[in-house]
Parts: sequence; structure tokens; C-alpha cells
Amino acid sequence: MIGILHGYLLEGSGSNIWTRNICEALARAGTPAALICQERHPERYNFIESATFYPLKGEAEHTRKDTPYPGKIELHRLDIGKTLPVFVRDKYEGFEKAVPMIELSDQKLERYVERHVEVLSQIIKKRGIQSLVANHAVLMPTIAQRLKKKLGIPYSVVPHGSAIEYAVRLDGRLHAAAAAALTHATHVFFVSEEMKARLQQLFASVPKLASKLSPVTVGVDTRLFKIVAPSEKKVAQLRLSQLVEKLPRGKSEAQRALADSLTDGSSFAAYADVVQKASLYSVKGVDAGAGAALQKLSPAPTVLFVGRLIAAKGPQCLLFALPQLVAAIPGLKVIVAGQGPLREPMECFLSALRRGQKELVGNILKWGVPEESHNLYFKTSREFYEKMSASERESYFELGRNIPKDTILFTGFLGHQELAELYPICDVAVFPSLVPEAGPMVFLEAMASGCFPVGTNTAGIRSKIDHMETEVPPSLTSLARLSPDNLVGDLTTNLPKALKEVAAQKEAMRRVAVRHFDWMQIASDLSTKLTPTYKS
Repeated sequence: MIGILHGYLLEGSGSNIWTRNICEALARAGTPAALICQERHPERYNFIESATFYPLKGEAEHTRKDTPYPGKIELHRLDIGKTLPVFVRDKYEGFEKAVPMIELSDQKLERYVERHVEVLSQIIKKRGIQSLVANHAVLMPTIAQRLKKKLGIPYSVVPHGSAIEYAVRLDGRLHAAAAAALTHATHVFFVSEEMKARLQQLFASVPKLASKLSPVTVGVDTRLFKIVAPSEKKVAQLRLSQLVEKLPRGKSEAQRALADSLTDGSSFAAYADVVQKASLYSVKGVDAGAGAALQKLSPAPTVLFVGRLIAAKGPQCLLFALPQLVAAIPGLKVIVAGQGPLREPMECFLSALRRGQKELVGNILKWGVPEESHNLYFKTSREFYEKMSASERESYFELGRNIPKDTILFTGFLGHQELAELYPICDVAVFPSLVPEAGPMVFLEAMASGCFPVGTNTAGIRSKIDHMETEVPPSLTSLARLSPDNLVGDLTTNLPKALKEVAAQKEAMRRVAVRHFDWMQIASDLSTKLTPTYKS
């Protein structure tokens, strides 16, 4: 049996989705695995056969259910207290605080590691786990390293971009911990050639790292994400609307309206207060009225952003380009699906733009997300704005005043079932990330659904566009590549052109996803490489 050390949830984005899909593919292939994570709803996942919770005091609690797959997946969840160490600040069900690792003390990090080592030592012996695969560069690999020293069990590591960019690069303690864990790992899997280069550069001191590096890509469930024929779009929109209406409610109309209370004279304190009050809702819920709004989309040209609403992912670049895009694309609709601390600042910006509050627009670009100690990733939009001439800025605000109220739709959090209905009714999906994306699964989900993906031409996104070129004309794939030095400018020029050509390329995009990125091939390759050598 393989042990998968994850530590977070099975919904959302990034490593959560990678873990969930790998586990389901292993179950489909008949490979048993033990998953260690903080998922609180195992009943939602039909590949999980059993779940065990380990409280800080008392006996473990077990639940079990039937699954349709030959490979049985066990979920093991540890009570680790009230604080969850994360890479990016967020809200997590069951935790009073989800705190970036770089802000936690050595003592708190050590308690987290030791708690896992204590419980996992018993699980490994009892369940006959023979090898481990640890997600991220920290802290799961450190736990695996301790378990190898204690029990002799081999482990491999799958670094993901978030740990590299938001923890290892920013904190010498975490860099040292990651280097030590990689030193003792059997395999270090990289999800793109760019990630391989990043690992070699960041961990040049790790002995024999090159011989440990092994490719394992990210993937997409091509059974779930499919093309919808034009004649079926209305039906798909109805299905999506019905799914969304069944989800828990998130942000209310009254909370969305709070952004309109800010004016040119508003202080940072007033802005921070609005952002805080407007964010008091369930981050796993959907906006009031989102289902009805989604049902009204077609046949308008539709651009989609899916992902965590943080500045590093770049959704603010799309929002900043909105005045020019609305002027160039009649009837344009923009959907922003996801949640995160950037949502409220984006809504304040959009409200200020529509009301011609020029000073407020400039201030929001400086203030960014109030809780964050730095707003480095607002730099792209801020620089674009500051370089405008007086006449360009006047034209920008004039266009901004003319953005229809229903142009942009924030949905709140959507799961894979909803996204599988959303992608194929959209024309273009935009991923203007300001950091290198090692394995952009959302890019592949869009591709498999026939929704033309556009993204920053670096790292994992660039490699996925390179694959697209095997089926899609270069004249169109060139529009998918956004320059990291000109994201806002490229969005304003590339999207209008792309929207005119993408309809004819849906099947070609899907062929690329099916041939190169189906999860079943990826899980098979991973399990082959994790040949057990440990005997308890």
C-alpha cells in the first residue's frame, strides 16, 4: 500500500485537485492507498472506502462505505489543533486560523511535524504501508524524512509551485527543511520541465538531486470535462444553474453593494473596513443569484477565470483590462469563479471604475489586499496604470463608466461538477499568473472542455501551449501566450482576436488533453515508480 501525505483538503485548486485525482485514478486502477489529509467530508468522494479521525485525546473514530472501484482508498485525518500551516492565507473549515508557514514559529512548525510523525508511525505499521509520497516541498516531506529515519520507510516528494513560491523562497528555515528532505528522498517528481529547472536552481546543494528527478505531469479527468455542442448549450446552462442553486449560499447582494460606499475621499481604514465586512460569508458558498445569472449567459462571448482569487494568480489583470475589452467585444461577459482575499478589493476597484472615482482607483491599486504585508503582485496593473498619459487615462475612465452592471459575474466557489458544466459554455479561459505555474490543472480542464485557454507564457502554462501547437494552428496558439511583462496589454489585444477564431478548434484542443494528460496514465506511471521496498 502507498501512503500519500497531503495535509490539506480535496477541493479547491492546485495540489488538492492533483491529490484527489491521483487517488481516484489509483482506485480505478485497483491500487490501494492511504491518504493523510484534513478533508472533513469523505462521503463526498466515491473513491474513499474508509475514513479514520485521530483526536488529540481518546480513541480513533472510523467510518466506512462501499465504493465502485477495485482499489480501496483509506483517509486518515489527524486533529492538529486550531492552527493549520498554509502557503497562502485563507479560510479552512475546522480551523480558527490558517496561517502562512513563514509567519509561524519554529516551535509551532515542530509541533505540527511531530504530531504527524507520532500518529503516522502507528498507521504505517498497522496498515502495512510500504512507501510514501509527500506533497509539496514542505512540511510533508519533513514528516516523511522523520518517518524514514524512525521506520526505514522510503519516500518520494512531489513539489508544487505554491510551496516553492510562497514558503521556500521566502524563508531560510523552510528552504533548509526542504533541502534536507529532498536529500533523503528516493524520487523527486517534477510536474514540468520548468519545475525541474526551478528545483535544480533552488536546491543545487542537494547531493545527487539530478539522479532523483523524475517526471510526473498534472492531468485532467477527460470523463468529466467534455465539449458541449452548440445546440446543447442552453441545456448545459440549465444543468449548471440547477447545480449552483443546490450549493450553500455565500456572498449576499447587500455585501456586494458595500463597495459602492467608498469614494475618492475614503481612507485606507475605511477601505479595509469595507473589505472586511464584505468578506464575512462562507468561502465554500456561491453568490446569491449566481445560478440565475449563469443561465442567462449564452450566446454572449464569454471569458472565464477559474482559480484562487489572490493577486499572484493575476485575476486583477483581467479586471484592469475590462474597459478596453468591453469596448472591443460587444456583449462581453466575464465570469470569475473562485474565492480568496483578492475578491473584495477587485469588487471595490470595479465599483470605483464604474462611478468614475479616479483617486479611489489609484489608491486601491496601491492598497491591494489590506491583510497582506506586501502587495508585490499588484505591480503589473499599477505600472500599466501609471504609464498612461493623461489622455489615455481619461479615455480609460470614460470606457470604465460604460461597463454594464452585468458584464462581470463573481460566482463564489464552484466545485468540479459545476466547473465541468461551466467551462464548455465559455469561449476563452484566462490564467494571467504573475508567478511560474508548475502544473496548471485549470488550463487542462479548459482545454478538455473546448474552452480556449490563454495564460502567461512561462513555466507549466508555456509547456501546455506547446502541446496545443501539435493540433491547433500557430496563429491561434500565439494568442494563447501572454507576455509576463505585458499581461494587461496582451489581454486587451489577444482576447478580441481569439474570440473570433476559437469555435473551430474545440475538438483539436480536446485531442491534446486526452492524448497527453488523462489522469489514468499519470497515476499508472506514478504507482509504477513507487515500487514498495519497505517491510514493516
